[in-house]
Amino acid sequence: MTHGATIGAATPVQIEGGKMAPVEAKVVSYFRKEMKATAEAKGRRGDIAEAMVDSSVEIPGLDGKDTTLTLTTSEALKFKVAAFEVTSVDELCKKLNSPPSVIRPDINWAERFARFLSDGAISSLLMTLGMLGILIELWAPGHALAGTLGVACLLLFFFGHYVTNLAGLEEVLLFGAGVLLVIVELAFFPGHGAVAVVGVLAILSSLVMALLNVKRVPLDVSWQLGWVSHALAMVFGSLLATGVAMAVVARFIPTTRFGKALILKDAITARASDGESLVGRHGVTETQLRPAGKATIGGQRVDVVTDGGFVEAGERIVVASVDGPRVVVRRA
Repeated sequence: MTHGATIGAATPVQIEGGKMAPVEAKVVSYFRKEMKATAEAKGRRGDIAEAMVDSSVEIPGLDGKDTTLTLTTSEALKFKVAAFEVTSVDELCKKLNSPPSVIRPDINWAERFARFLSDGAISSLLMTLGMLGILIELWAPGHALAGTLGVACLLLFFFGHYVTNLAGLEEVLLFGAGVLLVIVELAFFPGHGAVAVVGVLAILSSLVMALLNVKRVPLDVSWQLGWVSHALAMVFGSLLATGVAMAVVARFIPTTRFGKALILKDAITARASDGESLVGRHGVTETQLRPAGKATIGGQRVDVVTDGGFVEAGERIVVASVDGPRVVVRRA
């Protein structure tokens, strides 16, 4: 420490309306233990470090009741919180037996980019665009443009939070597993929903976890600090925005020239809810049915599922039954 310095008064607080406000006792307890563990790891007194955080910790002769501890340079030297006193960087280097060398690091381009990507507004936008791109790809598969852009946005989201030490590989893997489960549901078990629900929950969990540092700060402390509720609000806000945007896309984009070229060629043009019964009608499979896929029935493209077994592309099929949106077919 240098002459005239102080150390202490490290009670955690929240800023509300530009003013400091106290935090929950659980948060104070967490930071108190963190300070104690850090001090003891460096060979300093843990009780002094605790007293700097929690006003309920009293050190006789140093601080009074209900006050957080603050030490001057001489007091810090006396109680071995500081090792020695210096007046300049050169003197510090001599004390440490190190050649005087000062390096002032600057933020590099990757850190600036990550800081931009992890900004709250940008993170929400990337989540929204990412989920929207994947939904459009699932709605009108084949061209892969929307899906590629969606995945790229989500990769940028995770990259920004990975560099800032919020997201890790666990969150990325959890997100990938969630997307895989949704694809499996749509491709192999359409109509059941259970697998897709698990996949969606995994995706949402990975996004929330990427906004929190659960490795360093316990979940209950993050909850008390309001970080969990903020992360949930961001994710579900983006989810709501995705739903609205998807409704707009489904309603208006197909009527545009770009939409007709991009979407209508691959969009499903018939549903069981069209009012016209499909039962007993014949058609031809466009894709393999394993057991789900697509078929052309009466000149319209329909999502179908077999009543058991696989059907190759190009085979004739007949609609056996219709249960809500589920169109069940068999070989003709």
